Amino acid sequence: MSKRKYKKKIQEQSATVIKPDVKVNVEIDYDKLAEAIVKAEKKAEENDDKEITSVLWLQRKGAAILYRLLAFSGFAFFALGAIALIIAAIGWQWVPFITAFSNILAIFTIALLLFAVVVVSMMLWTSSDQVEKVKDKQMLMSLSSGLIGFIALIAAIVAIFVK
Repeated sequence: MSKRKYKKKIQEQSATVIKPDVKVNVEIDYDKLAEAIVKAEKKAEENDDKEITSVLWLQRKGAAILYRLLAFSGFAFFALGAIALIIAAIGWQWVPFITAFSNILAIFTIALLLFAVVVVSMMLWTSSDQVEKVKDKQMLMSLSSGLIGFIALIAAIVAIFVK
């Protein structure tokens, strides 16, 4: 290798190597960097939202309707349970103290269960209003999967008691 080629090769290598004696002062404007990141995220979200707007709308409305149906079925269960409890309480015997005490205890237990059903139904009804306002895609997906899991749990419990 000639001296010229050797010198040229060494100069090319030294141009790419960072020299320890050279100090580089890099100043980063973190505010501008944060603004740029936020702008990029908003732009990406807008592009995603334009592409799947109808899917999100359908998911949002479907979840809200499902929550309202569950709430309505809870209210209907409460009404039927309360009517059945009143009719059953009229037909029970109340003469011995032990029987009256067990009847009162049964009425109290069933009333507490019916109260719990009403509270859950009210929360579901309120949640249906809130689900329509959700903008976050991940939250909407997790709400939907949680709702489907809850319905599957109810179906499994019903299947166990039917057998």
